[in-house]
Amino acid sequence: MGAMPIGMGIMLPGRPTGQMSRSPSTNALPGIMSNGARDTSRRSGRGSRRDGAPSHPPSSSANNPNLNRGMSMQQMFQVEAVQPLQPSANSWAATRATFLEENSPELVNRKVKALLNKLTLDKFESISDQVIAWANKSEKEHDGRILRQVIALIFEKATDEAHWSDMYAKLCRKLMEKLSPGVKDESPVDVTGNKVHGGQLFRKYLLNRCQEDYERGWSKRDELAAAAAGKAADDAVKQAANEKSRAEA
Repeated sequence: MGAMPIGMGIMLPGRPTGQMSRSPSTNALPGIMSNGARDTSRRSGRGSRRDGAPSHPPSSSANNPNLNRGMSMQQMFQVEAVQPLQPSANSWAATRATFLEENSPELVNRKVKALLNKLTLDKFESISDQVIAWANKSEKEHDGRILRQVIALIFEKATDEAHWSDMYAKLCRKLMEKLSPGVKDESPVDVTGNKVHGGQLFRKYLLNRCQEDYERGWSKRDELAAAAAGKAADDAVKQAANEKSRAEA
C-alpha cells in the first residue's frame, strides 16, 4: 500500500468523506462567547448585592479577632510617655571653648606666641606691628604688665632660636622706637625722678629681664660647680677607703 498523500482526508467509517469544517457551538460554557471572548456581564456585578450595598461590610473590632488581639497586646504592654530630663541647678555642661577675659595673661600669652611663631623676615613688618599693638595695650595699665609679658615671650623665643637672633634684635629695636609714650609704670623713675614711659620703659624692662636671666645662669652655674666638687670629694673618699682595704688584705 502506497503512502497517503499529505492533505488528503482520512476516511472514517460511518462519516461522509469531504472537507471538515467547524461551526459555532451553541452549547458553549457559561461566560465564554462564541468567538472565544469571556462574557464579562456575569462578573460585572460581583462584589455588590442587588440592593446596592457592598457584599462585604467593613470589619470592626467587635467581629475582628486579630484587631482585638492587637488592642489587648497594646493594653498589656502600655508604656508611659518618657518625660525629658530636667537639668539641675548645679549640672555640669561642657563648653566648646574656654572664654578668656580681654587682655588676660592667658590670652596675651596665646596671641603673642602665635604671632612670634609666624614671624619671618618676609612677614617682619606686618607681624611686628601686631606685636607692638599688643604691647601698647599697657596704656590702660599702671604697672606695664602686658609689656613685661611681651618682652618675656620675645626673650624666651630668641634664646630658643639663636639662629634668628638678628631678627629678634631687630624686633626689640622696633619696639623701643615705636612703643606708645602712653605706656608707663608708676614705680620706676629715671635719674631725674621722672616716671619712665614708652621706649625707655621697654629698654628698662628688657635690661632687667636680661640681668635676671644672666644672674639665674650664674647661680645655676655655681650650683653645678658645687655639685661637681662634692661628687669629686666623695669619689676621693671612696677611692681612699678602697685602697686601705686592699692594703689590709
